[in-house]
Amino acid sequence: MKRVSPSVLAGAALLVLLAAAPSVERSTLLGAAYSSNGQWAEASRELRAALDLGGESVDVLNGLGWASLKLGERQDAIRLFTRSLDMNPDQPEIRRLLDGLKAPLAGAVQ
Repeated sequence: MKRVSPSVLAGAALLVLLAAAPSVERSTLLGAAYSSNGQWAEASRELRAALDLGGESVDVLNGLGWASLKLGERQDAIRLFTRSLDMNPDQPEIRRLLDGLKAPLAGAVQ
């Protein structure tokens, strides 16, 4: 019996997801897949769709925040990371990232 490579299985799973009706799970998984490939605009589109479908979660907010940051949308990233921390304040990495994003803005206001 011939073994199927993990990349072939991942590609097949992606095709199944693409054919599926829109859902929070579909958009979240596609957003994560696009993010892992550095396809930030596509990741942003899918993760926003997950939010629009009622899928607000720490993972979706953080993924969308990171995609926004990569797309140069700093204020949007700050807003999304803040919402994520409101949902779960026990995220030290996100808190450090957010503090770093806000620091240059605080200096510009003075």
